[in-house]
Amino acid sequence: MIGTDPSFMAGYIAGESDARSTKIMSNIALAFTGQDVVEITRRDLDELYARLNEAEATAANNFRSGRDWRTLAKNLEQDVATLKSRLHEMSSVTRERDALLKFLDIGGHLLHTHRVGKADRPEFAELRDFALDIAYKHLKGEFFEGLGDQPKKLAWFKRLWNALR
Repeated sequence: MIGTDPSFMAGYIAGESDARSTKIMSNIALAFTGQDVVEITRRDLDELYARLNEAEATAANNFRSGRDWRTLAKNLEQDVATLKSRLHEMSSVTRERDALLKFLDIGGHLLHTHRVGKADRPEFAELRDFALDIAYKHLKGEFFEGLGDQPKKLAWFKRLWNALR
């Protein structure tokens, strides 16, 4: 060994030995903890960072998409509430229209009965009073929805109706 100082060589060997000892001690410690030593290249590390950036971009995009869908869902809920309200209003109008049509049907039958000369019969007065009762209820906001759920009253109504034919 030309030009090497023996003390330098001794220090170099001691340092190398110290590094080796440290590595051996680390391996023993890892063995006791159940962990392994992993060596990773710069290329692999760069690839991991690229995947991380891609995952962050995907996560941000998914977050924005989720927020957009949530906003859309809230808008749809508001639209559904508005439509339900309008449908309820239309249902009320339909019920009122149906009640008026039933009343007009009874009124038309009464007019026909009067025109053919049956207005003096007691059934006419009963049916007229029934029609007036429907009209008064309608003025109070109550709708005549028929007699389908009142079989006795329905039979009475049919008897009056048929008697005045």
